Amino acid sequence: MQRFLDIVALYDPRPAGLDAFRFAHSLSERIVAPFQVMVPALLEGLPANEQHNLYEWLRQRLPAPSRAAFPEDAVVMGHPVVEVFRHQLVVSNTLAAMRRDVDVLLPQCEREWGERNPEAPALIPFGNREAGRYAMTYGLPLVRRLGFTRVVFYHSTWKDENNPSEQLTDHMDEGAVQVLQDAVETAEQLGFEQECLVEAAPEVSDGIRRAAMRTGSRLVVLARGLTRHGCGYVDKVLNGFPVPTLVMGRCLREVN
Repeated sequence: MQRFLDIVALYDPRPAGLDAFRFAHSLSERIVAPFQVMVPALLEGLPANEQHNLYEWLRQRLPAPSRAAFPEDAVVMGHPVVEVFRHQLVVSNTLAAMRRDVDVLLPQCEREWGERNPEAPALIPFGNREAGRYAMTYGLPLVRRLGFTRVVFYHSTWKDENNPSEQLTDHMDEGAVQVLQDAVETAEQLGFEQECLVEAAPEVSDGIRRAAMRTGSRLVVLARGLTRHGCGYVDKVLNGFPVPTLVMGRCLREVN
């Protein structure tokens, strides 16, 4: 399952885009992974000296100690809306809204990977459907590759009025229980420290956001369902959320 990583940033000269570029490069340094920055293909016709100037401009946007580790061939041409990303993690605050087949890491407001407590966990929400199982199956190995040693599984359930138990774990349905059991087994195999947080949140997306803050998580891992009707909980979580978030891609894994 652990099948990559190449880290790809998307060229965007605006301040938020440059923050994401620096975040992506710092991530590649931390986990020792190849790094590229994808520049729109429409710039491919630039004269060689202007392409070099663009590279040099990007290089100067990095912290001084990191500039030597940014070779000129790390700047590649492509179009992120249609590019086939295989075995790559794309760092972008915008691409997750356009592509469902790509693993996208949203830095949100952060400029450097690991700004938060390096010992902090990753939060992985799950439900009783295939999206939760998908996040566990493919997300856990990826989170391990990103250097995490702790995970918190999060689930929001409905209280069964016919169930007198005060333990919310006793109110989880069979599907969610099975997803959690499989996740615990996978996490043990990968060497994670783990815990599970179950609550009855009135709104799932708000529950996820609060749980991330309460647990001090420095990453949240989400996966969309196979179908989408309107604004799903993933979009609601991402809207204005300050914690870096990994949204797992779908289609390429399903055909490969």
